[in-house]
Amino acid sequence: MNFDVIYLMDTVSVAKLSQQEVSSNFVHTYCRVPDEILYELRDSSYYAILDTLRYEVSADVLRAGREFLKSLAVNNLLLDLYNFEGNGDLILIAVALHEAELNSHMLMRTEWKILTDDKGLRAAAEGEGVVVVTTEDFKRLLRENETPLL
Repeated sequence: MNFDVIYLMDTVSVAKLSQQEVSSNFVHTYCRVPDEILYELRDSSYYAILDTLRYEVSADVLRAGREFLKSLAVNNLLLDLYNFEGNGDLILIAVALHEAELNSHMLMRTEWKILTDDKGLRAAAEGEGVVVVTTEDFKRLLRENETPLL
């Protein structure tokens, strides 16, 4: 049984959202942006808005990321540390797994989903049981549930 859903926003999806969508009540209420993704979006015109949705990455999240990394094959396509690619993907999955663990004993759980169109991230997240939502489906949710903050 779920009480709420929180969407962890990926760089790929944020780039496909308008300022009105990013500024919406729905995004403000139901979305979070982990520190690593904020860093990737540091030059975005939406940065100030996204910063209000900051999810601070803790040592516990990094531990969840370490456990996730142990499950990756050596030839995975998700993470390429030599070229600094995939850091945000790892953090998104780690946050979702960490929050799922925190909520696992609760009757009314918050479900943490990842908002992305990145196929590699989708495959890795779904392999860990994390639900992934496409930008198109998310925009549909926005249209059905939204009034802008601005």
